[in-house]
Amino acid sequence: MNWTLNRLSILISVLVLAGILLLLSIFYFHEKESIETTQGKNTAEVTKEPRKPQPELTEEEKEKIRLRREAERTGQTSEELEKAVEDPQKQIGREAQRIQGLTDDEARSELVRKKRQLEKIQMEDLEQIMETVSPENPEVPKRETTVLKKVEADQFDADTAQIDDCRMTQDDDGTVRYFATLVDAAGNSIEVEMKGKEGERTYRTMRMIKNNPLMELLYRGSVMPAMDRKLEQEEEQRKRKSVEEPENFQNSPDDTVRVGEDQGQREKHDDENDEEIADIIENLPE
Repeated sequence: MNWTLNRLSILISVLVLAGILLLLSIFYFHEKESIETTQGKNTAEVTKEPRKPQPELTEEEKEKIRLRREAERTGQTSEELEKAVEDPQKQIGREAQRIQGLTDDEARSELVRKKRQLEKIQMEDLEQIMETVSPENPEVPKRETTVLKKVEADQFDADTAQIDDCRMTQDDDGTVRYFATLVDAAGNSIEVEMKGKEGERTYRTMRMIKNNPLMELLYRGSVMPAMDRKLEQEEEQRKRKSVEEPENFQNSPDDTVRVGEDQGQREKHDDENDEEIADIIENLPE
């Protein structure tokens, strides 16, 4: 459970940023369609004085210019903006991978900028976008994202656990303790203590989410489903590796140790990248 909690804590931070970027990309297209519709109506109703003819651009050229400008504004490429609309779920994963390649300064700068842009979106617009990002799939059981009831540990499904909230307490001797409220796919809830850095990380991240209604809507409507898929993929990868390992390690004992060490170093590096992004998110200005 400790490994799962630590991974959940990191994934929340990384996927929150990826989700923000995705929503901003999709919001651009929603906004553009709305503007184009309004302009079409106004053209029919209002007659302006003729102006000096300008070189006429094709619709394709105009769209490329709009995409390029929006890409510059949001720090993405035109291709990323288009992919966000074509396949929102895959784009969250792509954004999460891209984020892990940013330097601390780049990630912090991007986070501050995106957080401010997100705050400019109206709640109604965000709800409409969320339907695009996380459409309901009748073939996939819908998970609960909020607590329905508290249960004993043996009644809780740890495989579908997500973090609902996190609280901080301080003992008489000054010791700070963190307690995470977990919720499973059925809405069952338990509370567990988180120690060290993962507890502080989770507490700060959840405070940022709880203090911003748009962030919380994004978290429960998009990030939590994305985390379910991410954890399922990681579990499948671990199972495949466990099956493939005997075939991959047919070399000498020395080679086996060396390959194992290389794999461990890669996994450690990936975790460190995730934690750096998580720390940056936690220190965002409110």
